[in-house]
Amino acid sequence: MDLSYVERYLQQGVCLIPIGFKSKKPVVEWKEYQKRKPTPDEIHRWFNGEESNVAIVCGAVSDNLVVLDCDSQELFVNLSDTWLEKYGHKVDEMTPVVQTGGGGYHVYLKVKYKPQLFHPIGEDRKHIPDIQSEGGYVLAPPSTHPNGNPYRLLNPGIKDIFHITSLLDLGIKVPIGKEQVREKDPSWVTKALQGVGEGERDNTCTKLAGYFRNLIPQDVATTLLLDFAEKCNPPLEKQVVLKCVNSVYKSYKPSVKETPPLEEIPPNNPRSKSYIYLIERDKDPARYKRDKNVTDNVTERDELALKRDSTSGQKTQNVTALSDLITAWVKSTTGWWGTDELDKDLGIFAPNDKINRRQILSRLLEQGIVEKHEKINKQWRFVNTRVTSLEFKTATNAGILPLLWPMGIEKKANLFPGNLVVVAGSPNAGKTAFNLSFIQRNQKQFPIIYICSEMGAVELRNRLEQFPGMAIEDWSFKAIERATDFADVIVPDVINIIDYLEMTDELWEVNKHLTAIGHKIGSGLAIVSIQKKMGAKYGRGQEFSLEKPKLYLSMDKGVLQIVKAKSWATKADPHGLEIHYKIVGGCLFQPSSDWEWKR
Repeated sequence: MDLSYVERYLQQGVCLIPIGFKSKKPVVEWKEYQKRKPTPDEIHRWFNGEESNVAIVCGAVSDNLVVLDCDSQELFVNLSDTWLEKYGHKVDEMTPVVQTGGGGYHVYLKVKYKPQLFHPIGEDRKHIPDIQSEGGYVLAPPSTHPNGNPYRLLNPGIKDIFHITSLLDLGIKVPIGKEQVREKDPSWVTKALQGVGEGERDNTCTKLAGYFRNLIPQDVATTLLLDFAEKCNPPLEKQVVLKCVNSVYKSYKPSVKETPPLEEIPPNNPRSKSYIYLIERDKDPARYKRDKNVTDNVTERDELALKRDSTSGQKTQNVTALSDLITAWVKSTTGWWGTDELDKDLGIFAPNDKINRRQILSRLLEQGIVEKHEKINKQWRFVNTRVTSLEFKTATNAGILPLLWPMGIEKKANLFPGNLVVVAGSPNAGKTAFNLSFIQRNQKQFPIIYICSEMGAVELRNRLEQFPGMAIEDWSFKAIERATDFADVIVPDVINIIDYLEMTDELWEVNKHLTAIGHKIGSGLAIVSIQKKMGAKYGRGQEFSLEKPKLYLSMDKGVLQIVKAKSWATKADPHGLEIHYKIVGGCLFQPSSDWEWKR
């Protein structure tokens, strides 16, 4: 066999074992090599130039190697699409990819928090690759499959194996320990696990730990939260995560077993406190009627319940820990939320816990940490007074994105990571040509996602083939089709171009859509095209579409105007500048005037 492959694998730090030629069975007892790498003498003895296959042992012995085994073209294409959306580059541009002798594909990864061996069954096989990790091995090039086909490395120029935190980074959800990441978790959990910014990390970590406490074991929660910590910006320290999980799991122990919700108590159990409560409530319903205002003082029913607990000697909730947990949860929220949502997220089910929760919220209200809704009962909001200091004296212009625009717009306005651009164009003004011309100028320097709502693949190809000197293979951006809910498919930290955001009614909501898109940009850029009437200054939504973008362009047929530019490229204010243009060949923008202020 070709010994250059053996040398390559040794340089990558993986563990090798010999396999019989045209076989998948080891020719040595390989169990011990799950714990140690072979010695140089063993390597020399096994791979001496004679015909044989070679396998790579996965797991910790190979620096946490995980191999995604896609046994079909469909699985590999799906994984490739996910990879491109996540990292902005093709999978074979970043990590070794092997075409197996059986016609499948192996994708090599080094994973910080690795799963065990996992082989999907049933319908899952259509969507999830096999995962080779601890306790497994894979045949590697230049091995020969039992059917006679070789294992081929598709990208020999890639020497290093790509590192990720966990397979969740690629949207692959597999069993971890005794539990599996749940598909039906509330949306806030899914979003939070993608990481948060500075100032939100500690509170979000506490909130997630409180949510997981009643669902999964502590070690599993720790793994998930360490993954969450790596995704935060900046990453949250490991010791902070461990302290948080230990505090939530040990200091705060819900009393669900002692006093579960009333509907879960057998009503015919005379020894149950809840049974006694039901009898007393039925005798005098008015006395136990729940007050409509959640911030009122504790009612007589609550006082009796607390008194009964103290005389019976039953354990009560750790109020201090509950207060800390609720306060952390509150500080991680945005907008209005209800007490039912708080109770569900933190597992507050028992009557005594709810009594304590009401008192805690009342105290937070007095402290000005929360406010209650004036009209809607049980609705609260966190009063966030946190601010971030802008260190303008030490700031530099190094963060300006080196973009290239049609008509040289970059000479008039600067853009920074996280900015939003709106291109408002009348029909036939050339919005799509403008976007494609921008892609042509910038695709080699930035990963670009083009989200198209009005063209299919054939029409898009025809448009791209109009660019002179450009073969279809020269285009390296990714195009996807989408007509609504664009914020859901925004890929953070790259350039996203939406062509276009269509608004037919409730035009005032355009700002809501732009805000949602802006929240997903990360360190990237979003360019959103919208329709406008001929001769109008603003697009659909009028001034509502002007609030969020840092650059706002208005296009009529043959003329482009800078309506808003938050950051000037020169000392001259570019607001109101316009330039006349012609579109040559359906794709090239040719200025027919200089930049001038509109009279």
